[in-house]
Amino acid sequence: SISSAAYMPAMRPPLYAHGSFAFFGKYGDNRCGILDGGGATRVLGELIIGYLFFGGMGAAMLAMLGVREILHARHALLPACNRGMGFLGEQASWPPYDEGAARAWAACAFCLCLGSLLLFVDLGRPERVFQFLLSSRLSVMTVGAYALGASVVCSLAFAAEYFFDSVSFPRVPRVLLGVVSLLSGMLTATYTGVLLQSMNSVVFWQTPLLPMLFLVSSFSCAAACIAASVSSCDMLAKPSRFVRRLLSFDMVLIAFEGACVFLYLVLSFISNDARLAVRELLSGELSTVFWLGVVLLGLVTPLVLEAKGLRSPKGSSVCICALFVLAGGIFLRFCIVSAAAYDITNTPEFIYGLSIGAV
Repeated sequence: SISSAAYMPAMRPPLYAHGSFAFFGKYGDNRCGILDGGGATRVLGELIIGYLFFGGMGAAMLAMLGVREILHARHALLPACNRGMGFLGEQASWPPYDEGAARAWAACAFCLCLGSLLLFVDLGRPERVFQFLLSSRLSVMTVGAYALGASVVCSLAFAAEYFFDSVSFPRVPRVLLGVVSLLSGMLTATYTGVLLQSMNSVVFWQTPLLPMLFLVSSFSCAAACIAASVSSCDMLAKPSRFVRRLLSFDMVLIAFEGACVFLYLVLSFISNDARLAVRELLSGELSTVFWLGVVLLGLVTPLVLEAKGLRSPKGSSVCICALFVLAGGIFLRFCIVSAAAYDITNTPEFIYGLSIGAV
């Protein structure tokens, strides 16, 4: 093991990857170099951080809204089965048009399209996308790429139906599309964490808790965003039972997310190779963003506001609470990605030895 005191003075500036695929030798151009100038440089840039946030949240929204469409279809096909509608909070005629649902689908499609665009721009060269998708090599990234594409198509299809009268799906195809939305949304939301975990060049990301943490955070942000989308229809009105159930669900997710963050940091600190990254988060250069952005704004404040909102909720309070949850999601991904710059393996000899064949 190497102590932080002995390691810090000799630590080289971390390796910077031009494009996320630069970690995966076969598909990247491997244009990596050490940046001088002092200070830590993140292994992945702002574009990937944006993808991790918008792609993960949009995918989780897709999965949750897909369940909503399936339950609506179940109620329409089997009117006697009203228990499933309890999750929706209200009974609706078929086909259901509801302004809140339309706004939620629009937000879902926007997040997925924006996340895909950020990932696409980060690649640097458009031909990489086709080279990667047409490759016969099955990998985590291949599955994630196809899941992301399916998620974008499903979100745009449902959003189009809610906004255009000329677009309408029969009940059975709607159920099938809802099932595809659920599966592709779950895969895409999980993939955002698996993408980082598959990079063997960063020990700090080598834990199954990372995909779980990102998955829980994505669903927490998704629940908050859906609740805000529905509540924004009438900011002064009392939210529906559906929104109140979402707030209760989000409280559970936030508590679980806090537990995942705690376990993730504890297990990483036990590992000597990742201990420096944890110290930077807790008491180093990233500590302000971590404690204020992740813990205070992203975990504590939403829990307090949602607990208060369940007693006397208003649409405006739900939207304000959602802003804190989303801010916490962004700060969480920023901290996790930025902490990799302090990983002990973030030196050229380790990168070139471990990056090839990461997936």
